[in-house]
Amino acid sequence: MAPKPDTEGNKIHVYSGAAETEPCPYGEPFADLPTSFLLAAPTASGKTMIILNLLLRYYKDMFARIWIFSPSIKLDPQYAPLRKYLEKMSDQDKEPLMFEDLNQAVLGKILDDQRIITEECRKRKMKAPQVCVVLDDLADRGDILTKRQGGNQGSWLISLATRGRHFGVTWVISSQVINLVGTVLRKNVRCMCVWRLRNHKEVETLCEELSGVYDAKTIMELYKYATQDPFSFMFVRLDAKTRRDMFWLRFESRLLPKETESDADDDDGQPLGGGTGSLQQVCKARQGSSTTAKQPVTARS
Repeated sequence: MAPKPDTEGNKIHVYSGAAETEPCPYGEPFADLPTSFLLAAPTASGKTMIILNLLLRYYKDMFARIWIFSPSIKLDPQYAPLRKYLEKMSDQDKEPLMFEDLNQAVLGKILDDQRIITEECRKRKMKAPQVCVVLDDLADRGDILTKRQGGNQGSWLISLATRGRHFGVTWVISSQVINLVGTVLRKNVRCMCVWRLRNHKEVETLCEELSGVYDAKTIMELYKYATQDPFSFMFVRLDAKTRRDMFWLRFESRLLPKETESDADDDDGQPLGGGTGSLQQVCKARQGSSTTAKQPVTARS
């Protein structure tokens, strides 16, 4: 028997079973959990401070467990607040959460255990816990950052990036060289913080991978404006529904190219995609503002 015609025509029907997410209490521009962050900057740019703010401020107490893999986690005095926080989260002798090297077996067990817990919670109609994996300062681990296959035959980082969100796993990767972070990881990340990079090829990679949103020249101007001050960075919400919500000056205000008649509507709610020509000015809208008024700020070339 042929199906009955649908009165709504060929519109896409949204079925039940939406993804389990937890909103950040700070609102914009922060993504709901689970999410992912890529922090790209040379040494001494401020990456560690952003990791601390993400875990101890913006998403504080939202994770049942946080595991961090970093060669400096037990030595760097900047990490003292996080060490104290993790020591209260679990008995480090029985359930360690801090590792000075990226142990693939440990990461694989974390993902397997979280998958089992999530599946059991869903069977019991319980909310599965959110967890976080932090991988800091991995510039010397290009052997696993650039692998394309996941699991035991490749890198558990690939499994983390491609499947972690299904099990409530948020991940944060910090690297001094953006090109050392493999394509699979970069394509699956949802949020990106980029400081002033020292290698022009890295900047070209960034502009090329974001050129589907604005043209590469516009991306370059946004990047230059956001990173012109010491320790300042461009925050990119790669999972934003509109490009108006995609580029931010740190976590504080939106970065918008100067509008033209042809793209004025796009920035105020249309889907992502398409370039708008060269950028003359960067427009900054205050965080949380419901108006469309913008304050133009001349971008430095």
